[in-house]
Amino acid sequence: MLLGVVVGLIVGYVVGSVLRSLGVVCVVLCNPPLAALVFGVAGLLVGHYVSRRAEAHIRMPNLAPLETAEQYQEKVTSVRKPMVIEFYADWCGACKRVGPVLNELAKEYGDRIYFYRVDIDKAGALAQQNSVDGVPTAIFYARGSEVKRIAGMAWRNELQQELDSLLGG
Repeated sequence: MLLGVVVGLIVGYVVGSVLRSLGVVCVVLCNPPLAALVFGVAGLLVGHYVSRRAEAHIRMPNLAPLETAEQYQEKVTSVRKPMVIEFYADWCGACKRVGPVLNELAKEYGDRIYFYRVDIDKAGALAQQNSVDGVPTAIFYARGSEVKRIAGMAWRNELQQELDSLLGG
C-alpha cells in the first residue's frame, strides 16, 4: 500500500506541475501539492485493493500445506479418507484461479475429503517424486492410491465432478 501512496504522490505532483506549466486552469490538479494529495489517496485505495486481492490468494485456510516427503507419505498412506493434493506456485496465474475454487470446495466437502497443497518452490522434491511437470496439478487419491490427475487450469464443475466420483457418487 505504501508503494501505491508514494507512486500516487509522485505522479500527482508531476501531473500538477505539467498542467500548471501548460497554463491549464484547474483548482485541484494544476496545484502540484493538491494534485499529489489526490493521486496519493488514489494510490492508497489502489494499493489497498491490490493487497487485499493478493492476500485472498495466499490465505487458503481449508487447504493444509504439505512441505516434506514425510508429511506427504504419512497423509497418502495412512489416511483412508479420499484426498486431493494441489501442486501450485505463488507466481502461477492459473494457480491463483484454481486455489480459491479448491478452497471453496474444501469448505463444502471438508468433512468427507481431505484437501492439501504443495508449493513446488518450497517442496520441489515432492513435485519430482510425483512426476508433476506443471502447475497447477491436482492429484486425487482414494484409499492411498492415485485415481485421477488434472494438470493445468480446471473449472469448478470439473473438479466437483472428480470429487463426487471420489465419494462414489
